[in-house]
Amino acid sequence: MPHVFAGLGAKLPSGMTKDGTSTMGDTTDWTVVPGWIADTANYPGSAVSSNGLQTQSSDGGAQLVCAVVFAGGAMSGSYQARLRVGSVVVATGAAVSGTSGTLTVSATVPVNAGDVVTVETQTSVQAAWRASVSGGAGTYVRVS
Repeated sequence: MPHVFAGLGAKLPSGMTKDGTSTMGDTTDWTVVPGWIADTANYPGSAVSSNGLQTQSSDGGAQLVCAVVFAGGAMSGSYQARLRVGSVVVATGAAVSGTSGTLTVSATVPVNAGDVVTVETQTSVQAAWRASVSGGAGTYVRVS
């Protein structure tokens, strides 16, 4: 069987999807979205580390794309998501109002192999009434 490998400078895309539901952050705190599964079927070699997607290669202009499905809110409010690479916030998505919907965030930023991309959320709704982040293929992070 021949060996297949990525040459020097090759970009290796990564992806992860949400497993189960989780609580959203509140108006004073951004909360890391936990519980991810590496999407190795579509992005071979992907790995999850510290509730984030670990990048597989360095790239001076990596495309980060994220979608966060939220549902189950008992009260309408404002919901928002943002992306971090390590400890640096690289993009904040537009706020979405309602009791359910999809938050999107994207950015083009430099990354190094092994960087961890995390998603954080917040909402204006009090804890007892807020929606939760939904699991499944609709909630994802991708680096390409």
